[in-house]
Amino acid sequence: MKISVVDLEFTQPEQEIIQIGAVSLNCKTGEISKNVFDVLVVPKIAPVSREISELTGISREAINKHGYDINPALYAFWEWNDGRDLYAWGSDATKLMDLTSDLIADLPRRTANLVPMGNLMRSALVGKQKGGLLAALHAFRLSFVGRQHNALHDAYNTARLIRRWADTMKVFEASLEFLKDIPEPEEKVI
Repeated sequence: MKISVVDLEFTQPEQEIIQIGAVSLNCKTGEISKNVFDVLVVPKIAPVSREISELTGISREAINKHGYDINPALYAFWEWNDGRDLYAWGSDATKLMDLTSDLIADLPRRTANLVPMGNLMRSALVGKQKGGLLAALHAFRLSFVGRQHNALHDAYNTARLIRRWADTMKVFEASLEFLKDIPEPEEKVI
């Protein structure tokens, strides 16, 4: 089974998508595909601010030269996704689906499941480090690869985190299987 891990970057405070980044993760082998999705999107309400440009590394010039309007970008993403379930660190997958539903009613390919991993990870890390993707990576002894707040790099690192968590869960499940074979202690009545 393959899943897609997606991340979005937005303008502030308008919350217009300016980048869609995604990777495909093979859940059976743990391989992150080299066939990635990385598209810049031209915002309609306001241009990218200096602060967002510094945070993401996305310049107005890059968007003007390489950016797509939102509808073609969404069509291209769903074509690339090919029906795989979507995973994201935050609520990006939900925002992507909502925007797609609002703009493109006749889109033929949809994903069945949307999984915001950040909430699951924060629950798993109760009592440990709290925070965003970087803190979760550190909690699983992974370093960030690439540039933070670049949608493709954030998606890649989220996929690495999912892969590590899945490996951790396999060890946990194996431990539970082992424990099932241990006989229960007999109750003593005092």
